[in-house]
Amino acid sequence: MLFVLPVLWALEWYVFFYMIPIRWLTRLAFGLIFTMIFYVLLSVENIYNVGVEKNIQLQKAAITVSTVFLVSLCYIAFQVVASFEMYWLLSGAVVALISWIFALKYFWTVEPQLKFDTWQISMTNFVAFCMFFASLALTFVPFGSENTRPVILSGIFYLLTNSTAESRDAITFKQKSKEFLLVFAALVLILFVTSQK
Repeated sequence: MLFVLPVLWALEWYVFFYMIPIRWLTRLAFGLIFTMIFYVLLSVENIYNVGVEKNIQLQKAAITVSTVFLVSLCYIAFQVVASFEMYWLLSGAVVALISWIFALKYFWTVEPQLKFDTWQISMTNFVAFCMFFASLALTFVPFGSENTRPVILSGIFYLLTNSTAESRDAITFKQKSKEFLLVFAALVLILFVTSQK
């Protein structure tokens, strides 16, 4: 699971690159951004590599950085899926597959182990199942912009993965419940503001 995030980052930028305007200055800037983020992802994966053997203090920071990039990758992946304008059931299945891969990576980063345990697999299946139905439900909402659906799906992914991971520890779940409610309120606000009547 170590190199899943850098490999997915490279693949998604390869697929997403055609959506960038064809100006050499714009593409040069995006190339520099890709390079810097790829270096950060390799550093994070190095922390996880050491974290499997022993617990280190940098692991909390690595989880935060990894979560930010996972949600960013979700947005890019969902944007690419939306650009293909697939049949709604196929689009939901692709979103569920992408969510399954990213959720498995997220739950592994929360508890890095040599083998997956049943909790990680069951929570990954739960997140993919919920994302499938969220994607199906959002295909029937008329949005003013095509970018709104991937934003909402990425927010739902963030909300599902973090709330299920934090639910194992009741103390931190109570502390983070305000953050989860704020994200949920922002998603509902985006949904109502951007949907066409």
